[in-house]
Amino acid sequence: MLTSVVDWVDRFHMFTNLIRTMSTAITKKGVTYNKETGEIFSCLFCRIQKRIEPGTIEYEDDNYVVFRTIIPMTSYHVLVTPREHIKNLKEIPKNLEGAKLLYRLKQIGIKTLLKEFNNDMKVAESAQYCFHVPPYNSIDHLHLHAIAYPETISFINSWKYPSTDTIYCAHVDTLIQQYSNEFYKDLDEKGNLFNSEYNPDR
Repeated sequence: MLTSVVDWVDRFHMFTNLIRTMSTAITKKGVTYNKETGEIFSCLFCRIQKRIEPGTIEYEDDNYVVFRTIIPMTSYHVLVTPREHIKNLKEIPKNLEGAKLLYRLKQIGIKTLLKEFNNDMKVAESAQYCFHVPPYNSIDHLHLHAIAYPETISFINSWKYPSTDTIYCAHVDTLIQQYSNEFYKDLDEKGNLFNSEYNPDR
């Protein structure tokens, strides 16, 4: 009897805490925040990473998760996300460290495409790797679009995922160069970092 009462008290507290959270929360671009403090209560992409929310995960390691988008532009379109909750491009420092993070995201994207297409480097190299620039991003958890066969994107959708940089869509190589021109001095002729710390295959 006592156990039953304690159980109901616990449930009551859980319910009241949920109501309190809902009353102080605001949801924007897939993320629920505390209205007053900005603390994150919940994030759609974080839940997918943790397999709480349904999603088709294509690759994961300790720091990154790649999963399919629910609105693909081509036959193979994935999102490369850091496990750390980085809101969007504006939170990435425009320096060498920021460039290394962007480079790492692209390398993870390439690795995922190579796995999907039997190590066909031509597919991986011709893929489109881009971000939507705030405020034009759809989810407030940093994600790189890795799109195989971008030439098959429909005319209408090509406005959302253009082949060149625009004010709302930026290609990762352009950003890397903008964030730190010094970064490219550390690359060999194949585009691999001499420093193996940032190579996903090492």
